[in-house]
Amino acid sequence: MVPAMLRACLVFAILLLFPGRWAAGAEEIAPVLGTWLSNWGLLTFTAAPEAGEGQVRGRLQQWPGQRGTITGGTYDAARRRLDLTTVQDWNGLTSTASLTLAPDGRTLTGTWRNARGTGPYTMRLMFRGAPPRADTHRPRSLPVAAKPRLEVVPVLFLARDATWVTPWDIDTYAALLARHVELAQHYYKAQLVTDTFKIADAPVVIHRGEKTDAEYLAALKPEHKGPGEAQMIARELLQARGEDRYSSNSVFLIVYVRARPREEGGGFHGGGRPFNGAPGTGGGSVELELEWLLNINSGFQQAVNHELGHAFGLVHPDAYGYDQKNNGSIMSYDDKIGTKGFEPAKGRFNPEEFAALGRNRRAFPDFRYDPALHNPTGKAFTLKTLPCMTDHIGQRRGFRPNSCMVWPCPCPP
Repeated sequence: MVPAMLRACLVFAILLLFPGRWAAGAEEIAPVLGTWLSNWGLLTFTAAPEAGEGQVRGRLQQWPGQRGTITGGTYDAARRRLDLTTVQDWNGLTSTASLTLAPDGRTLTGTWRNARGTGPYTMRLMFRGAPPRADTHRPRSLPVAAKPRLEVVPVLFLARDATWVTPWDIDTYAALLARHVELAQHYYKAQLVTDTFKIADAPVVIHRGEKTDAEYLAALKPEHKGPGEAQMIARELLQARGEDRYSSNSVFLIVYVRARPREEGGGFHGGGRPFNGAPGTGGGSVELELEWLLNINSGFQQAVNHELGHAFGLVHPDAYGYDQKNNGSIMSYDDKIGTKGFEPAKGRFNPEEFAALGRNRRAFPDFRYDPALHNPTGKAFTLKTLPCMTDHIGQRRGFRPNSCMVWPCPCPP
């Protein structure tokens, strides 16, 4: 017979060693706990033992500033089924969803429904527990030759009035962006074989903009006079880092964070540009939207590779006579090479693009264009180049001061 005091001590010791075993249904719901990327933003599921066995609760984040609450959730381990009730805090809309966990334990698929309709729901596991801290987490870079070269610098660029962003948001978005830049580096390595771009050996840059969301958005409008938003953002980052358009070794991969969700037709931040025009003349800037980063169906990974190509000096394939919507190049708009979530990019490079990247020795010092390998059909072509960014990011060499403040902007040959 074990004395009562000893029994209490044994139970306490077991709880310390195996706390999850004694939480109501904790081992049953463990497969769904964590943060998931979906076609409706991010969802975080946490255990709710106080609500009963198999119960989960949590939060959701749709588009900028739109948060919601998972008010009810039950996971049936036998059927691998998760049933949810959510409330969108910004408008009070209640939705339900039923999803099935795939055998790999990392994908949930099913259907959502609410008073406005119904549709497919897909989620992919991002991470268990808390996201890594943005100020210490670095992208995992492939090794590259230790030579003077450009570095891709991932940046979260927050409009001055994007005050809804929390430290948890920043950590999560930085982890998402880091994963995408890692995948992009693998893509370029697979295509070029002998080289790939370098990722900056530092955490994701978190930059609070000097202007409001409305001010950046206004610079996207056709009627706007003066520097565009891409020029404004690049100028801020160059100045913050003590760099100029010619000395900089940076290619900024920027995710722009709005103060509020984008209204339909309200403009968007998206594009890629070299600072100084032709390949090999310096760094560049890529602008993408947080909304795209948070949607598993947005093709964000394909967009990262495409816009980085522009920042390295590549043009669209229609400049060489290809069909822009029916060409396998990563620089096309072909839907057949679209990606979902963290799928690797499916596109390739055309001969002209291999040739242009071969000239960009500041980005790819170990890659050489080989006509026999990269242009086996012997296609004749003349390389095309993108315009450089405007004088707003710094005065161009060989031109009178501020002679070009609206993109596109010519550069010396």
